[in-house]
Amino acid sequence: MLACLLFLVYTIAAAWVAGLCASALIHRVVGVPADVQHPTITVLTGLCFIAVLLQPFHLFHAIDSWAHLYIWVILALMWWFTKRYHSALKWELGNSGYVLLAITVVAACINASGRAGTGDIGDYHLQAIRWMEEYAAVPGLGNLRRQLGNNSNWFLLHSFTGLHFTDLRSVYTLNTVLLISGIAFFIPQSNDPFLKLKTVILLYLSAMAYRKYVGAVTNDYAITVYTLVFWSWLYMQQSMNAARVLLIACITLCMITFKLSAIAGAVIPLWLYITSADKRKLTVSLAMVALLILIPWLYTTYIHSGYFVYPLAQTGFLNPDWQMPAEQLKFERDINIANERVPGIDVAAVLAMPFTTWFPLWLQKLDYFSMILLLAGLTAGIFHVIQFAQRKKPHKLHALFISVTAVALVIWFTQAPAIRFVFGVLVFFIAYTFQSVSFTGIRSPGNTLIHYVCVAVFVAGSMVFLNQTKTP
Repeated sequence: MLACLLFLVYTIAAAWVAGLCASALIHRVVGVPADVQHPTITVLTGLCFIAVLLQPFHLFHAIDSWAHLYIWVILALMWWFTKRYHSALKWELGNSGYVLLAITVVAACINASGRAGTGDIGDYHLQAIRWMEEYAAVPGLGNLRRQLGNNSNWFLLHSFTGLHFTDLRSVYTLNTVLLISGIAFFIPQSNDPFLKLKTVILLYLSAMAYRKYVGAVTNDYAITVYTLVFWSWLYMQQSMNAARVLLIACITLCMITFKLSAIAGAVIPLWLYITSADKRKLTVSLAMVALLILIPWLYTTYIHSGYFVYPLAQTGFLNPDWQMPAEQLKFERDINIANERVPGIDVAAVLAMPFTTWFPLWLQKLDYFSMILLLAGLTAGIFHVIQFAQRKKPHKLHALFISVTAVALVIWFTQAPAIRFVFGVLVFFIAYTFQSVSFTGIRSPGNTLIHYVCVAVFVAGSMVFLNQTKTP
């Protein structure tokens, strides 16, 4: 527990410094004065920046103590180079908000230190991290185990923040940083104009605090929290300048390197660029950012599997001698689709099923939590259809959020329809819809009440979790 807390503090401190440097660099590149920034945006941006810096390092060296020296030297130089552009931080919490944040830290440490690794989490996820901790990028690694052909920068960050050279290799706190950062961002402030949106997402994060995603190393949770935070941040902005557009583009590209399923989010920076008045400033900057983030990621994936994008066989045109066989790629794709549609049944049999056969079986496998999310998302969709039919004037970003949600859900459902892949998209869509609804005559709950409801959810979750993990 103590080691978990120390690792947590170190990770947040490193991400905070990296985030300030990255934000300052963005503002300096586009020539826009620094603005006020929420600490959560700084920390999550910093994690992305560290991942970008680690990519070229990992091509030649394992992620060990030298990686930490490498990162801190670069951050020190960047701090001096960009000190005139550092953003001011703004964060207002009442007493009840601090209580909720303290409870969040305790819950995060309990989950991270008491969560056993099972399934994919305890299998190839941890294997991938251990390979990064011990070796530089290994040619043909996917031939040892097909899932290791995947290349996720989220696992690269875990290998950095896990501090394995301290011999405390079972402590990985990166996903707990996401929980704490997410809760901090969505705690409502006094007279908050986005109270309804924040309340929905805050309750969701509180309810998820003791689920396996927080105490594990899975990259699904990273996509969930990044989606919730940065889509909400975009919605809350009164105006968009070149620096904010470039920041959204950087975060979106990094999310894709965390997990390929985040690719639907690319619609957002593309739309912001097309509608921007600062195209001249943005064109070269966006091209450079895309190259710096994607080229090392694509090349590392190529080293692991022989394909630039795994598991797309079309990207293996160079045919290196360590390339994974094409039938392995096909099996990887087929088994992912089959297991998420109807688990426990022969892969070929599931793939041969028509939609009318596998869809009812898929619904039966959903837990109550996932079913509630789907029903709420469907209700939100019906609401927006009615709004469109009545031709009511939408929010300026309404069409963007509807479009990117639709694209994300289509990609999700036609590929591997695991509900965890779209938690972030669904919850944001529900919260955004709730924010759009006007409740005439109904008084909004106070911030203090919302905070203590979330505390109650945390306490209930801790009792259930500790009861499940206690030694017989």
